Amino acid sequence: MNSIASPTDVLPNLPPTAPFSGLVVLAEAPSQDDHENHKAFSGSVGRYIRHAIRAAGIDPDSCFFGYCAATTRFSPKPTFDSIELTEGLSTLRSELANLEVTTILTLGSLPFKCFYPSTDSSIHTHRGSLYLLSSTSPLPHTKSI
Repeated sequence: MNSIASPTDVLPNLPPTAPFSGLVVLAEAPSQDDHENHKAFSGSVGRYIRHAIRAAGIDPDSCFFGYCAATTRFSPKPTFDSIELTEGLSTLRSELANLEVTTILTLGSLPFKCFYPSTDSSIHTHRGSLYLLSSTSPLPHTKSI
């Protein structure tokens, strides 16, 4: 069944509810579980990420959880040149503008390529790497991903 999504179907990013740690967790787009729960990072992947962050000694409530693409449960998988990605990054810029972001954890190739769009190699060659962002980064005040 095809349906046209309304703007209310776009799942919002999840700002910190505790004093901000500086950590931003970015995924490509919400999972089906996230949409069903009407909350960002609330599905099995979100629970796993929150557990890993807590195990690293960081309160997950002090983190910003967001998506690169502003998608709905009816949207196709976002691509690097899609309007969903353009709108999602615009939303991220405005939501993160007043936060002191120190680190971004990118989950998947699309979020990574938002910061390094000229990357030709496979995402697998970059796993576990630490990169410093330049002033041309799509998000302000970020020191590393």
